[in-house]
Amino acid sequence: MYRLLRLVPLLGRLIQAANAYAADGNIESTRKFVPLKKFSKLAVNFCICAGFTLTIYCLKADLLRDYEPGAFIRDSYADILGFAIGAYALFFVIPSSLISLISKSSEKLGFGPEIIPAEMYYPLVFLTVSWALSFFLQPFEDHESILAIEFFLLSYGFLLILELIGSIYISSITLLYFQKQPKKPPLNEQVKGSLFKRPIKRSKHRNRK
Repeated sequence: MYRLLRLVPLLGRLIQAANAYAADGNIESTRKFVPLKKFSKLAVNFCICAGFTLTIYCLKADLLRDYEPGAFIRDSYADILGFAIGAYALFFVIPSSLISLISKSSEKLGFGPEIIPAEMYYPLVFLTVSWALSFFLQPFEDHESILAIEFFLLSYGFLLILELIGSIYISSITLLYFQKQPKKPPLNEQVKGSLFKRPIKRSKHRNRK
């Protein structure tokens, strides 16, 4: 089922990205759906934006025309995606030594290096899908329900951009932390140094006359 859904244009990539995001980048997310409870991190922001959009739609639907969410998405998401893709590309120039250090300290940190691309991948895919949908929905923006959908895409996209900025911050702080750690000398140098530090035992035998 998961492999078939991945083949659907736009929706397939979004499902793949959401699955990887929920799994914190675990490799299993590329083969099957992760347990439903892991999607709780997605459900919170999704429900907040859906509730906010529904409240405006029910109480003051005219505001949706004033906001023009579809036009904003079409005009601004290209620049936002350019920045986000540039930030995502920086992951591939992270030194391998630091990646291995993060892997060894994953229990202390609560995450491994695989979480970094996963938390960037999902916002990028959602912003791209939203950008594409805004073009397809443009001829139908006379209907308030279409404006509500676009407003939801915009508000949820804003939250994901904040998540993306937070991911970049956490990644950079983690890298700086490991760069400041004192480097241990190689094992052969440690052994050599320990040999030289040993006190030399002198013989206690007296000289015989």
